[in-house]
Amino acid sequence: MFPIVLASIIYYFLNEKLYFTMHLIITFGACLWACLSASAFMGDIVGIEKRGLGLFPICLFYFSFSCYILL
Repeated sequence: MFPIVLASIIYYFLNEKLYFTMHLIITFGACLWACLSASAFMGDIVGIEKRGLGLFPICLFYFSFSCYILL
């Protein structure tokens, strides 16, 4: 959740100076960072053969919060 909150803080202070494409790039990077960090924790809980199945709801959760940032 930290990368998405960090992206939100960046948008708050640089809202007028960043274009929408830059917002998309930063949001995608934050969502990717959050999903990759969650996959490290999910590797211990869920087996390797089911890591994608366990990671999908978490990535969907992070993606939904990332979409809220773009609004």
